[in-house]
Amino acid sequence: MRYLIPTASLVLLAACGGATTEPTPPPGFADPDSTVTSTLSAASLFSLDLDTSTQSGTLNRSADRYSVGDIAGDINDARSEVAIDGGGRVTFDAGDNTFSVRFDATPQGDDRVIGIVGIPTAGGALPTTGSVNYTGDSNVTIQDDLIYYELSGEAVVVANFGTDRVTTTIDDLSGERTIGAGNASAVSNVGSIEFSDSVMTGATFTGGTVVVNSAELSNLSADAVSTLDGVVYGPNGEEIGGVFIVNDAATSGVTIFGDFLAAD
Repeated sequence: MRYLIPTASLVLLAACGGATTEPTPPPGFADPDSTVTSTLSAASLFSLDLDTSTQSGTLNRSADRYSVGDIAGDINDARSEVAIDGGGRVTFDAGDNTFSVRFDATPQGDDRVIGIVGIPTAGGALPTTGSVNYTGDSNVTIQDDLIYYELSGEAVVVANFGTDRVTTTIDDLSGERTIGAGNASAVSNVGSIEFSDSVMTGATFTGGTVVVNSAELSNLSADAVSTLDGVVYGPNGEEIGGVFIVNDAATSGVTIFGDFLAAD
């Protein structure tokens, strides 16, 4: 025999906790209360080798342990710093993002690593059609022969999930310029950097064609080599970040490297 339950009864059951429950929201990177272990993905830039890559790891909140690539150690309760096994530390800066943060790792006696780390989007949660626009900021270092720039700017990342291509535009670069051993001076509108047609595979993307527009810098040559690695973060792809290098030191004397972190 089939029984019909009035709608009012269903509402009562739900209110009493017998029918439906709200899903538990996933923890953010710096969640102080969660004991969940999260898989991590980092877009890493190695400062000595001038190379980029994507690395995997874990954040074990119950054990207060952090591990990405070859770097592991104890993470503090505020999730703002890691004491690296063997010496050195990792510091984090989340900015306005929840699931992804900037990191700066200085292992004792080893290469400094900077970049973006966070909780990557699971493959099944990524869109399969359409584009998402992310906006955020970027930190960029440029060496043009004897001229050194430390800059920040706006970052706009367009991820086309239908074509699996990503375009990253960094603009309005401003900051400080130092010539030789001289004093730093303020500069603005130094130029723009655009990577187009980076290829997305799951939650990661890499490569692309770079164009640098600047009236300040020496012109890049045809020998310039570029690399970019990025990751989509958050339970539903809400955030994105990456690192990049443009290296033309041998020909024009220009080397550019930096990061970007953005949200939709």
